Amino acid sequence: MDAVDLVRYNHVMRARYGRFFVAELSWAQLTTNHQTSHQTIAGAFMHGCNMEEWYLHDLPQKREWTGPQFDSFTDTPSMVRRLEQVQRATEELIRATTVAQLTTPLQITVEGVELTTTLETLLIESALEDITHRGEINAMLWHDDIEPPYVPYALWVSAGRPADGGPQP
Repeated sequence: MDAVDLVRYNHVMRARYGRFFVAELSWAQLTTNHQTSHQTIAGAFMHGCNMEEWYLHDLPQKREWTGPQFDSFTDTPSMVRRLEQVQRATEELIRATTVAQLTTPLQITVEGVELTTTLETLLIESALEDITHRGEINAMLWHDDIEPPYVPYALWVSAGRPADGGPQP
């Protein structure tokens, strides 16, 4: 697995969850407080999207994150549109980046700490952040007796990396 493949898997899963939320869950279900790190399914979902933007588009450019806060969303379609916007920007970044640029050292500052990293590491960090919170979303869905639309990475790969995520186990 490489960093770009992991990010693309993550995009497919995030889009799959977004479609699931639109089709299967009400805004009330998405915004019920579950007493988790981001309180709600919608909060955890948007946090992953926001972190991708920060890790991949703001940190390398030494910019502060200025994206929308969760409470600026009033319905599921607006969240999905935001998700699509961030994912398009990341795909453009990936297409414009050479293999050598993936491993070129970058100086970033996180919470006042200077770090040396690479775009490849930030791609992985972004995906891992989102995967962590997708696990939290799965737990909230299971708590509400709802089966999440999760597809494991290995199944996605063996199915030929389908854009819709492929079959659920």
